[in-house]
Amino acid sequence: MIEPYFLIFWAVWLVLLLLAALRVSSFGAARRWQDRKWRDRDRNQQAAAVIVPVKGFDIQATPRFFDTLLAQDYLNYRVIVCFESWDDPVAEWLQENLGLSVSNPTLTHPEHCSGLKSITLISAGPAQNEGQKVHNQIAAFRLLKPEDKLIAFADADIVFKSNWLIQLLAPLNLRTHQLATTYRWLVPKRPTLPNLFASVINGSIATQGGTELLTVLWGGSMAMSRELFEDLNIPKLLSGSLNDDLRISKAARKAGNRIAFIRSLILPTPIDFTWRSFFEFAKRQYTQVKFFSPILYAGVNFVLGFYALGALSLVAALAYGYFYAWIPIAAACVIDQIRGLARQQVYLSLFPEKEIRQKLFPTCWLEHMLTPVWMLMHQFLLVSTWAQNRITWAGIRYQLLAKDKTKVLHRSDPTRKQSTR
Repeated sequence: MIEPYFLIFWAVWLVLLLLAALRVSSFGAARRWQDRKWRDRDRNQQAAAVIVPVKGFDIQATPRFFDTLLAQDYLNYRVIVCFESWDDPVAEWLQENLGLSVSNPTLTHPEHCSGLKSITLISAGPAQNEGQKVHNQIAAFRLLKPEDKLIAFADADIVFKSNWLIQLLAPLNLRTHQLATTYRWLVPKRPTLPNLFASVINGSIATQGGTELLTVLWGGSMAMSRELFEDLNIPKLLSGSLNDDLRISKAARKAGNRIAFIRSLILPTPIDFTWRSFFEFAKRQYTQVKFFSPILYAGVNFVLGFYALGALSLVAALAYGYFYAWIPIAAACVIDQIRGLARQQVYLSLFPEKEIRQKLFPTCWLEHMLTPVWMLMHQFLLVSTWAQNRITWAGIRYQLLAKDKTKVLHRSDPTRKQSTR
């Protein structure tokens, strides 16, 4: 005999699954509403500084990234590229291609009418008590000028278009928000299981985002007003920290600011994980969430834990011989199909490129047929970070001692080519 409270629990479990599916289904409508709200994005374009922390050189991704970054449609922006050492492969490549050097780190665009005004390179040196990415950014902050009214951040592994900066800065230029961000959609380079699992799990996060109450900044593509930058004293806030985006998000929210999540700007990000690198990547993300956004971390633990408890209790009920457990299982399968189709429509609407669609299509069978498997894997990855305070990022091993205190434990060969992700 199954106790009544199990039936109530399964009913609540199904309701939450349905709400999650409906949220994915409403993504398109919310996106169209945002697009109408910010349709005058070409208006009132304020001077912007784009800060790009980099490490390592990828023969395909790096040239493509900088070609696009230096050809943005925005009317008035400059770029600051920050790195650890002038000996970094990406720094050497930039010097060679832009004609820059340690003694001449700035290239001013020769055409006055160009939207890109200049590009500046700066070496921050090795970080001692903070994340190398943050250390590089703090060095770039020292190059900001009074005329830089907006500050944008970009990771060098994103794939974007020439209207990226206009879209990212639209909420700031139109005065609806002082902060704006978007998110990534992981696109498998090869249809391997680690890549497919990573893409599906990441897609489930991307399509649940957007509510201003829950939105946090994503460092791969975010922006803020200079006024807020000064009010929050961002260089001091980030000093000693491993993380940039979650630290800024928390401080901005505490000061009463809202964050605009731009759905139309979600960026395809190519991945090619092994199981080891996938687990390392996921654990690195959630370890930072645990330290720098504990409320969000607790919420994710609750949602994934509740799902796991519901799914496993239904399996146990079947094993116990309770035939009617098939009813909520069948209902969950139907909801999975609704959510899977809705998620597919989201990426089809975001990415018209045939190549990206073809690479995302193999994720569909995982989305439709194996939801419990990837959800339980997501839960496992989260649980693995409960007691973790050490991560490896771009070849550097860190220990997180506090929100503003980071210890560098080990560095790999600084000249080795590594991903910035």
